[in-house]
Amino acid sequence: EIQDALAIRRTIADMMETASLPGVSDEAARRMLSVLVVGGGPTGVEFAAELHDFIKDDMPRLYPALVGKITITLVQSPDHILNTYDERISKYAEEKFARDGIKVLTNRRVTGLKANEALVMDKKTKKVDTLPFGVCVWSTGLGTYPITANIQAATGQPTRRALAVDKYLRVRGVDEGTVYAMGDCADVKAKAAEGAELVDDALDLFRRADRDGNGVLDGGELMTLLHEMEKKYPQIRTLTGGAGVDGALPRLMEKFDADKNGTFCIKEFTEVMAKADSRLSSHPATAQVANQQGEY
Repeated sequence: EIQDALAIRRTIADMMETASLPGVSDEAARRMLSVLVVGGGPTGVEFAAELHDFIKDDMPRLYPALVGKITITLVQSPDHILNTYDERISKYAEEKFARDGIKVLTNRRVTGLKANEALVMDKKTKKVDTLPFGVCVWSTGLGTYPITANIQAATGQPTRRALAVDKYLRVRGVDEGTVYAMGDCADVKAKAAEGAELVDDALDLFRRADRDGNGVLDGGELMTLLHEMEKKYPQIRTLTGGAGVDGALPRLMEKFDADKNGTFCIKEFTEVMAKADSRLSSHPATAQVANQQGEY
């Protein structure tokens, strides 16, 4: 948000101006020049990197007396920063931060905030330390906008951070082609552009499996279809729980055969496909992904 960005800039400028005043002790200056970044995703990492560039390139000219006093600490709950990206990118970023003097604390969770202190818990030892800061920037994730939550409620979608969309970015559950979503508010699966989401093809798959044309699938018809699909669609394996396709039938019947008649109607079958798709990974909400969404 623009207002948040302006507030951060004003706070950092005020911090540096105050630390430059005559009579401010070295200890007090170092404390107020401690920047704490909570969250090691794209936003937190980018902010820490940009602030470091400012410290390196501009501070010696603007605030020469403060050189060497400002510190940046980044707290991340998982064991790596940029954990939604390729491991090589994560490793490179951590090594770059180490060279730049940015302190990275992984496997840590901020459990509380005071005026100028953060309570940080080591997830392994459960020990809680106090980290002083002059500025704290919180970037641990995305909230859901009211309009997104309202659309989810109106379309019967589960309450998640983003709207479920098909491979054309059309919001699921509304008249086809009337509502589109992209960017942070859209949950685009990693394989959507390749047409790998089964729920989009549920009707065609149902007709293909309904070999006797009676409008429902019995256990044999469903298992035959799953056998044919499991090599092409890896998410089918998530329905079996490691027991193999044949061993999955009793569990699928118990969970999705709502009327307990021993068959699957199109609605029940679509729910089975949606359950398989739910295991597909979602793209992280970044500008790069938004650009990719725009391309297709």
